[in-house]
Amino acid sequence: MWRIFKFAILSLAAVLLLCLAVAWWLIEDGDWIRDEAGAFVTELTGRDFSIEGPLDIGISAHPTVTAGNLRLANAPWADGDDMIRLQRLRVSFELFSIFSDQFIIHFIEADGLSVALAENEQGEANWDLFPGEQAEGDEPMDKWPISLGRLSLNEFSLSHDAPDRVEPLDFSLAELKAVRLEGERVELDGNGSLGGLPLTIAGRAGPLNHLIIGGGMDIKIDLSLGEIDLNIDGHVADALTGKGADLTFNFSGPEFTWLTHRFDIPDFSSGPFDFDLLIDSEGNRTKIDLVTVDSVQLHPGC
Repeated sequence: MWRIFKFAILSLAAVLLLCLAVAWWLIEDGDWIRDEAGAFVTELTGRDFSIEGPLDIGISAHPTVTAGNLRLANAPWADGDDMIRLQRLRVSFELFSIFSDQFIIHFIEADGLSVALAENEQGEANWDLFPGEQAEGDEPMDKWPISLGRLSLNEFSLSHDAPDRVEPLDFSLAELKAVRLEGERVELDGNGSLGGLPLTIAGRAGPLNHLIIGGGMDIKIDLSLGEIDLNIDGHVADALTGKGADLTFNFSGPEFTWLTHRFDIPDFSSGPFDFDLLIDSEGNRTKIDLVTVDSVQLHPGC
C-alpha cells in the first residue's frame, strides 16, 4: 500500500514539474507569445495587432508583464497605418483574480501611447471594432469587472479628425497619474495640452463603483486650459442616473471672446469673466443659478 501511495505522490509531483516546465518554456518563448497575442487580438478586433518590441513576463502570485512597441492597425479608409501605437506597456495583476468576478490590476504604466481617431463622410469611425458584435441588453453589473490600483500615462497623445472639423483636435498629456484611494475613490494629477494650449488637471472623485451600482459620488476637479480656469466641486446623490446633483462650477478667464472664437459662436460678450454656476437637482426638477458675473460685457443683438 505504501509503495502505491509513494508512487502516486511521485507521479503527481512529476506531472506538476512537467506542467511548470512547459509553462516556463512557453513564457520564455517570447516569439510564441507575441504570435498568439497578435492572432487573438487580430481575430477579436478585425485589425492587425502586433508586439514588435521586447516582451517579458515575471511569474509570481502578482505577475508583471512588460511589452514594447505595440501596434493596432487603422481602418483601411483612414490616413496613417496605425490607429494605436504604444512604445512601452507594463502591467501587474493578481494572478488568481483571473478566476474571480473581478480582475485585480495593481498598476498599468503606459509610455508613448498615441491614438488617432477619425470619421469619414459615410459616418464610419475607425474605432468601430469587434466585427459582428451587437450591443444586446446586457444585465446590469453590481460592481466593476476590473479593479485598478494605479494608472500612469507618460507622453500620451490623441487626435480626432472628421469631415466637419476645420482642423483635427489634438490632445496630449505629458504625464497623468491616477491613484485609487480607500473607498473606491480616485485621485488625478496631470498636465499636457489641448489644441496647442497648456492644460493641467487635478482632483478627486468617487466612489467610482457608484457609476455602475448607483449611490452618492463626491467630485472636486480643478482644470486649467491656457488662461481659462474651471473648478468643479460638489456631490451627486446618484452617480448612475445623475439625479440629486449639488454642484458648483467656477469659470474664469481674462477674455470671453477667446471662448467664442475658439468654439465658433457669436461674440455675445467680451472682457474678463469670473462666474459661478450652481446646479441643484431634486427628483425630476433641476435648478440652475448663475450666482456672479464679473466684468463681462454683453453685446445686444448677438
